[in-house]
Amino acid sequence: MKVMEMIGVREKRPISRGIRAEEEQTVCDEEIIRMFSRRDEDAVRVLGRQYGRLLRKIAMNILSDRQDAEEVLNDSLLQVWNSIPPEKPANLPAFLIAVTRANAIDLFRKKHAEKRRSLFEAQPISELTEIASDDFTDEIVDRKLLAERISRFLSSEKRDARVCFVLRYYYMDSVSDISKATGFSVSRIKTLLFRTRNKLKKVLEKEGYML
Repeated sequence: MKVMEMIGVREKRPISRGIRAEEEQTVCDEEIIRMFSRRDEDAVRVLGRQYGRLLRKIAMNILSDRQDAEEVLNDSLLQVWNSIPPEKPANLPAFLIAVTRANAIDLFRKKHAEKRRSLFEAQPISELTEIASDDFTDEIVDRKLLAERISRFLSSEKRDARVCFVLRYYYMDSVSDISKATGFSVSRIKTLLFRTRNKLKKVLEKEGYML
């Protein structure tokens, strides 16, 4: 069932404020949040149009299945509808990405319950097992990979290393996709990721995490 049906929207109608659904200008994040807060049914449609492609790509990178990715997208949009209010995210894109990643990883685990390690073997997160035990990495995946434990570390890193790390482990992009997006060679990206992971391990050890 589509998310619009789940929240009780039976037919497509023009977006509020007289802007047509297919032709309207980009709506700012603050206005989208206000639309959710006043329970404007068009909020989900606007959100899907402006962020659906990004969120679908993140889900697809994790699940490698278009139908599953579409399911995660719909579940995530519904979750956002049910979360705002009372939630009022300061950074809407980051909030959406966190919700989508969590839902995608949860679906992946449900479909691979018989192989607990398959998530790490199949996805870029496997590379993070170089710096931590499975349980610790599992915890990072479930609890905002970049938000609390790694953001300070990344802010001190050079831009190239930071960009590659975020694209690889937050957006789950392949090394070849990162190469296309940044113009860096594949070998340079692999080197940057390897060095960044090693530096991250040392930072976590100094902060007292059990690795």
